Amino acid sequence: MIQLPVGLFDSLLARQRAGIVEASVAAYGPAVWLGTSLDATFYFLGDGRVIITSSLDVETPLRIATEEEALQAIVAGSKTLVEAKLLDALPARPPAARDCSRCGGTRWWKMSGTWTPSAPLLVCPDCSGRGWAA
Repeated sequence: MIQLPVGLFDSLLARQRAGIVEASVAAYGPAVWLGTSLDATFYFLGDGRVIITSSLDVETPLRIATEEEALQAIVAGSKTLVEAKLLDALPARPPAARDCSRCGGTRWWKMSGTWTPSAPLLVCPDCSGRGWAA
């Protein structure tokens, strides 16, 4: 379970557009939309879980995210919702941790082989957006 800073869930919920949460997700209780990728939509529940809905997986259209998926959804949501406080919910960086070798500690990875300003940014797949490796 991921703990958001006090009051952040309610704040995000209050500014959320009505109807953005799918009915199947709303059955779990209040939820905040974190974002949508090519094949999935991510929601944060008030109890700290992240739910993933899939438009491609018809056998499992809704599931609880793994810890790594939840971290990635929180990092992506911080950008989508323009809410840096979401990053405060990530695990604290241990003192001996080194920067992630793929993202260099930025949490983000440019998909193209060469850097260009227009290259799409993805949450780093190696560190799940933590920015560090143990």
